[in-house]
Amino acid sequence: MDKKPHESFWVLWITIFLTVLGLLGYGIYNADELLRTALIFAAAIWVILFILLVIGKGMSKPRKKRSVVTTDAKVFSKTTEVTGVDFTVTRYHVSFEIPDGTRHSFRVFVNQYNTIAEGETGILTYKEQILGLKLISFERHI
Repeated sequence: MDKKPHESFWVLWITIFLTVLGLLGYGIYNADELLRTALIFAAAIWVILFILLVIGKGMSKPRKKRSVVTTDAKVFSKTTEVTGVDFTVTRYHVSFEIPDGTRHSFRVFVNQYNTIAEGETGILTYKEQILGLKLISFERHI
């Protein structure tokens, strides 16, 4: 529900009024100093509200739907990456080559890694994501 401009005007004046009342409680009695401080405080609140509004609108927009791609592919290579000294972590990667010659590498779980062999052909399904590609499935040709 969008606010009308006159509603925002009243919110501004109520904010300034409450700010002035609050500042009176802090012992600021000089009228010029009180007004200046109240306006600065109100402006700061409006800047914060504006930023929150912009961020909120950006977060409420629907995200761009990422496409799912299905294509023929050949398993080009399988690699592992082991990191750590006292505690090791092993990451498994499988690279596929699609018919146009492009190669895509995916980080996979160990059970996926163990069921895929280099040189196999099949149907590759993956999803394009913000940080790269996600393997959905690889079904071997028999």
